[in-house]
Amino acid sequence: MTLRLGWTVPTALSPVELREFAVTAEHLGYDHLSVPEHLVSSTPAYESLTLVAFLAAVTTRIELATAMTILPHRPVVLAAKQAAQLAHLSGDRLRLGVAMGSDPAESAALGTVPGTRAALFEEQVHALRLLWTRPAADFAGEHVAFTGVTVTPGRAGCRSGWAAAPCAPEADRARCAGSPPSPTVSPCPGCSPTASTAVPRSSTSCAPR
Repeated sequence: MTLRLGWTVPTALSPVELREFAVTAEHLGYDHLSVPEHLVSSTPAYESLTLVAFLAAVTTRIELATAMTILPHRPVVLAAKQAAQLAHLSGDRLRLGVAMGSDPAESAALGTVPGTRAALFEEQVHALRLLWTRPAADFAGEHVAFTGVTVTPGRAGCRSGWAAAPCAPEADRARCAGSPPSPTVSPCPGCSPTASTAVPRSSTSCAPR
């Protein structure tokens, strides 16, 4: 087993400080940088994929992980396109971590219906895999539906990824307890059982490449 070391990027850094932080981490030999996300916050916070794009532009080797990108807060086709492009432009250095989200105020501000988040999230994970692996993807769910959608550049292969879902009242209790539903992803690192429970699945998932 190989030990891999990473840093979580502080959310209050200026652009100059972010660049220095990322370049220093890469110079010191760290394996990855983890990027948190809050879209609505009274404290400094970056949108995860925008920050990954910035960090990719100032580094050359280090892996860039979102921990986590809140998937229900964005249309799934847009998320698939953004992640595929970031993976392509960064030289396949993106590890996309996705989560359902746990802040009701943030979800309400972004138009996500609280009682549907768990079902929406699970459909979105299915849809992401199709969008990254099919030349013309179709999906028909209760909350997500599209026909003949092609995402370019860089449609996916399979590599490791993370997903986490908080044990909210609307979430499926079996999923929170660790019963493996259908999307294939690996547990997120550092998920606290009191706040967010990782969804244990197999060791690989379809992620943008």
